[in-house]
Amino acid sequence: MRFAIIIPAAGASSRMRGSDKLLEQIDGVALLRRQSLRAAETGADLFIVLPMDSPRADAVRDIPHTQITVETTGLGDSLAAAFAQITGYDAALVLLPDMPDIETADMTALLTTYRNDTRRPIIRASAGFKAGNPVVLPGWSFAACRTLSGDKGARDIITSNTDRTRLVPLAGNRATLDLDTPEDWATYRAT
Repeated sequence: MRFAIIIPAAGASSRMRGSDKLLEQIDGVALLRRQSLRAAETGADLFIVLPMDSPRADAVRDIPHTQITVETTGLGDSLAAAFAQITGYDAALVLLPDMPDIETADMTALLTTYRNDTRRPIIRASAGFKAGNPVVLPGWSFAACRTLSGDKGARDIITSNTDRTRLVPLAGNRATLDLDTPEDWATYRAT
């Protein structure tokens, strides 16, 4: 099976009040770079969606990936642009780059679960029974993904296919922890 990993990294970081959350560092590494390296380690083909003329591109320049550049910052717009580039893949894992605790092993487990489930469901990471991210979107959903827009991402596709969605628990709260504000970062760094 051929898998793609999409990192939608074109968001405006508006809740950071002037800082770029994806360029904030953890252990001396920008968050976007850290998560992109982890994604690349899965062996899946990596697609990173970035805004025009962004310093974020420097953070991932030497990581093998296909860069997709967009003018809008909505998650749905970013996903539509990425899925327009993806052909010949069985499924795509969408990795939100502001989720610092998602590891290579988590992504591999989600992709392996998809590979082993002949029903080809949507695979969604969870913290216990609370749905989270990343999400593996099957090939049968790609056409709908290409029509996404705005900032909702693939939420409507997932909610309209709950009978075709399988939750896969990840350790702790890693499937629901994201860092959107300076306060989120301060709390994360304090733990």
